[in-house]
Amino acid sequence: MPLGPRTSRRDYFYSIAAALLLAVPPLAGQDRSLIMGGAARELGGHRFIPSLVAPDPFLTTRVAASLSFGGAQNLVVPIRNLDDSLLKTVTGDLGFLGIDLEYQQRITGWLVVRGGLGGSARVGVDAFSFAAEGLSTVYGFNLGTTAGILRKERFQLSAALDHSSNTLFGTKPLTYLRNVAGEIERVIDSIAGSGTPIDSAIVDSVLDAIDLSQFSVVESGSSARTSVGVRMAYAAAPWIGFTASLQTGVGDLIGSSSTEHGIIDVAGSASMDFGRLWKVPIGVALAARYQNFNARAGDEVAGLTTFGAFISYTGRRDLALGLEITRAQLGQPSTDQTVSVGRAALTITYYFY
Repeated sequence: MPLGPRTSRRDYFYSIAAALLLAVPPLAGQDRSLIMGGAARELGGHRFIPSLVAPDPFLTTRVAASLSFGGAQNLVVPIRNLDDSLLKTVTGDLGFLGIDLEYQQRITGWLVVRGGLGGSARVGVDAFSFAAEGLSTVYGFNLGTTAGILRKERFQLSAALDHSSNTLFGTKPLTYLRNVAGEIERVIDSIAGSGTPIDSAIVDSVLDAIDLSQFSVVESGSSARTSVGVRMAYAAAPWIGFTASLQTGVGDLIGSSSTEHGIIDVAGSASMDFGRLWKVPIGVALAARYQNFNARAGDEVAGLTTFGAFISYTGRRDLALGLEITRAQLGQPSTDQTVSVGRAALTITYYFY
């Protein structure tokens, strides 16, 4: 079946995703004690520790919040002339602050819905990066649902559908100045011509003809993405468990044209509860994730690989509280360079029993 314009392609994907979720059986024929509810995020005696990096596979009612801060190192900024030819590149750093909030509600023993809000602000921390990237903010929302497919004593499999949208407002002083210089050069060439002496009359004509309203130091854009996939969890022992997820779909980039891109999103985590070994209420979640492009990035398709470590308090069944440290590598196709992004996040997740 040939796909039509952009809206038709996205609607076509929505139809497939909805059909897949509606086809999921509601954990039929399984022991009610094993269905999500009292056991919540526990399998085989192991209480899984959540991570900001790996998607949550469990069908629980919960609320999660995080406050993050960090920076990007070795940001390579291309400097181009008025003919858009590359003159040189400069390297700078960015700093950012972010906040995220998500609530998930269990509707039945086999279905949950969720929604969240989040945003971040970033700024260049040196002269070069501030001139190139300035100050920008990104905010957005996400909606999703997860349906249980299979749950055993140590294993769980579920299907997930997610949609997110992000909007960016930012300043790029260097780009603005470059556009202004190009407009001035164009007007001078059209009025004065090559070799014509510049007098006050020509200067007045040039000033009257220059149109800077077509340029703005503030840039904005938005993006949306929708994906569907599967998530699983397995408890190898009461002190250790593993999660994995695979999702695919369609999405676009902030500030891009109408072109949509295919989504590849693969993640996994290892959850270790040391309280089961040494009676210490501390747990660690180690996670990794690959996304073929970042939902909050700019108008370039670039792979994002993220690694994270979450140290959590595990003394309460209904609470996961701690610090997560992540390190990500983001490609820059325009420069063939890689940006290293570090983040520290204070996170809290409360589970309703």
